[in-house]
This record gives sequence, C-alpha cells and structure tokens, in this order.
Amino acid sequence: MAPSLGSVPPPALSAVEQAWHTLAQSLGTTATAALMRRAAKRASGRLPALADFSIEGAGYSFRFIPPAAWHSTDPQAEEEVRALLAELCALLTDLTGNVITNRLASAPEVRPFLPPGISQRNPRHASGV
Repeated sequence: MAPSLGSVPPPALSAVEQAWHTLAQSLGTTATAALMRRAAKRASGRLPALADFSIEGAGYSFRFIPPAAWHSTDPQAEEEVRALLAELCALLTDLTGNVITNRLASAPEVRPFLPPGISQRNPRHASGV
C-alpha cells in the first residue's frame, strides 16, 4: 500500500493539473477541455484505462476527472499521464507549432512527463521569438 500523501497530489496527477492550468491560461477552458478529451481518446487505444479520464463542464467552466489510480503513486498512472501528454503535445504542435508545448515544458511539474523532444526545448523561447 502506498504511503498517504495527504493533500499533496502524486506527481502524475500534479503534472496533469499544471498542464490543464497552463493550457487554460493560454487557450481558455473550452479549448483545453476539447484538446484534453481528444488526447485522452487517442491515447486510450494504447492504454484503455485512459477511457476513465473524463471532462465535466457546464457553459464555459470545465474540469477534468482523472482515473482513480492517478490519486496514488502507481507507475501505471505515470505511464498513462505520459501517453496523455504525448498525444496532447502532438495535437498542440499541429495547431500552434512549439508555442504552447514550450509553455508546458516550462512547468516543472509537467516537464518530466513530456516526450523527450518537447522537454529538451528551451522554455524561455515560448513566444517563438
């Protein structure tokens, strides 16, 4: 049994929370919800547990509901978060180039869960200049 983490979320869950916050600041919660939902659907083909990742919302207010395993330090949860963020980065790169993925890479909680090519970029050049 994993030790109790109290109010501190496990690293995988913290990474998704920070990614959500970073995207919502840049794109808004509606776009963030749509992108996260699509990324989870794409990744669920490889990791079926990602089908339990859901988005709740009303009007313009959205939030994600993580799979129950993400509330622990389960290595499977970390693999699922890596898959989710890899698909998210692929979508973001197609839509925005490196602008938003660089913003994600600048968040210390997110960086360890990003694909190597994303996390290696210089986050100081997030504006693309």
